Amino acid sequence: VEAAMHKLQRPAAPRCLSQYRQGQHDWGAVSSIDKTTMWQLFDQMQHGRCAYCESAISEVIGQHIEHFFQRRQRARPELIFDWSNLFGACLNHGYCADHKDQQTLVYNDTHLIKPDIDDPDDFFVFLEDGKVTPKNGLNTADHLRATETIRVFKLDSPSLVGKRAAAVGGQWQTVEELKDMAAEFDEADWRPLYDAELARASTEPFC
Repeated sequence: VEAAMHKLQRPAAPRCLSQYRQGQHDWGAVSSIDKTTMWQLFDQMQHGRCAYCESAISEVIGQHIEHFFQRRQRARPELIFDWSNLFGACLNHGYCADHKDQQTLVYNDTHLIKPDIDDPDDFFVFLEDGKVTPKNGLNTADHLRATETIRVFKLDSPSLVGKRAAAVGGQWQTVEELKDMAAEFDEADWRPLYDAELARASTEPFC
């Protein structure tokens, strides 16, 4: 069962970022128009979902442009305007970017799974009950990255687990209906419905 997170294909950087320079500008200098341009590309890359927890951005209590390698604390200031360091994230309370950016949370950025570089399928198993665990058979380094990513983004938050379980439950119902059709009808009759449902589900949160 797959419920989140997904490997992302990053589009080319927006030209607007080239006008900002580390040391000359801070993040507050980025205009709202340029941030809107970035969000259009995040939507393209992330299909309207948070890059980390996969909540629908349109339905969350807040959203922000997330610096994967932080611009504060364990700072990587040279990456403040680097497109490869930016994601669209939710601000749901208690998990995801909100949890990652807590001032008291100690972690090593290099231990986190970066979804435009790493394939989360190589590290996680998302279960039917909405829970997430490291994949079996990982080496020591990869197991650390999986557990740290779950911890830092709090991907095992009860609220998030509940959302994933509800989504997976609905998807399983559709699977069972298609399974019944496959047993009763020729493939030519059910295959178009299957393909259409697969395409639709691929754009849904927690697909």
